[in-house]
Amino acid sequence: MVEENSNMLLGTGEKPPALRWLLLAIQHVCAMFGATILVPIVVNTTAGADILSIPVALVSSGIGTLIYLICTRNRSPVYLGSSFAFIAPMIAGYAIGGYWKCIYSINDSGYCLCDYFTDNSCFRSRLD
Repeated sequence: MVEENSNMLLGTGEKPPALRWLLLAIQHVCAMFGATILVPIVVNTTAGADILSIPVALVSSGIGTLIYLICTRNRSPVYLGSSFAFIAPMIAGYAIGGYWKCIYSINDSGYCLCDYFTDNSCFRSRLD
């Protein structure tokens, strides 16, 4: 339910009129498509090699989104795209040791993020 003095145009349970809905959908597709293909472009340009493939990024984000929607029973409609958080580790990993170090840097960065956000001590114990 929307409060009386809320600045929201639509409540979370309301649907916009058909034309506005279509325009918002087109805007969302353009924004997400741009963000998803920008990560491979930035990484490949900065590293000077073809590390990431744009078609693979698009297919991976689509599959990830479908799996997420199935798991949440479509209660949380989101789009899972590329993450800009992994750009620096990928470029650094590629500069240090080539393609496979780049792939390992993605894995290690994800592990560190999961470890940090779950306040788990697994990663810290590996360093001791």
